[in-house]
Amino acid sequence: MQHQNKKADVVSEGKISETSREAISEKIEDLKPLLAPLTTTLHYSKQPELEAKYGPQARARCQEEVEQYLDNLAAAVLLDKPEVFSSFIDWSNKVHLSRNVPTAILRDNLECMAEALRQYLPEDMQKVVIAHYLSAGLDVVKS
Repeated sequence: MQHQNKKADVVSEGKISETSREAISEKIEDLKPLLAPLTTTLHYSKQPELEAKYGPQARARCQEEVEQYLDNLAAAVLLDKPEVFSSFIDWSNKVHLSRNVPTAILRDNLECMAEALRQYLPEDMQKVVIAHYLSAGLDVVKS
């Protein structure tokens, strides 16, 4: 892994360096196999009624969706475009609503994803990812 030893020079003069964005994006991708199941577990532990309401297959679908959110989050960081993530979340919310899945479920899932990121990302990276990118997605699904 080429960025493993690079520390993200998080913010310099209000900007995140391209090297830092690459390192953060790569870290999110590398951690996806840990972050997606953890996010799903956190979400289902906070809302155990989800399985009864949506069935056991919904848990697997939730984890697949979290993987997609993480892919889009990593892309948004790499491109330094929070709107990449927020647009994907907006689209995802519309899909959920068309299937009678309330926005609150998506919002709670993103909050669990933030919790998972806090557990696995180095502190300097998590602050950038959550404050600049994940928060853009959360803004879309505020109640």
